[in-house]
Amino acid sequence: MMHLILIGMPGAGKSYLGKQLAAQLCLPFTDLDWEVEKRAGADVATLFAAEGEPAFRQLEAEVLADALADAPQVIATGGGTPIDPGAMAAMKAAGLVIYLAAEPTLALERLAADAQSRPLLAPNPAERWAALLQERAPIYQQAHLICQDPAALLRMLQTLGDRVPFPMA
Repeated sequence: MMHLILIGMPGAGKSYLGKQLAAQLCLPFTDLDWEVEKRAGADVATLFAAEGEPAFRQLEAEVLADALADAPQVIATGGGTPIDPGAMAAMKAAGLVIYLAAEPTLALERLAADAQSRPLLAPNPAERWAALLQERAPIYQQAHLICQDPAALLRMLQTLGDRVPFPMA
């Protein structure tokens, strides 16, 4: 038994797909951003404004370590989680890491409603998203799998049935 860990850019669908996968695989679901917010007692934007990105990244690393030490689950990481030193190696050692490679236009459409709550995308979300992707892509591409079609991933897991290292519903 191992974790199923979703990585990728903001708007890639990590949280949405993570919930679906967790239900299909009968596993708990953890969204690292939500867990960071719970521990901080504030949303990500407020945490960034009050304490800065280094404090956010430190808390995010602690939440990741706790999730990886826990029972097998589906984990949706924050977009920057894998860039922290050692994070990708730790995730790969603890489970199957899947990079959700989002199409930029679709990702930005998904983010349009709450772009202001994403401090790393301000003031120009499209420009910042592209710059972050360029910076992060080499790390994301170290994942075990690169997925450009989440629906196909769900179908693949259904097809594999008991040959995946997860219980299937």
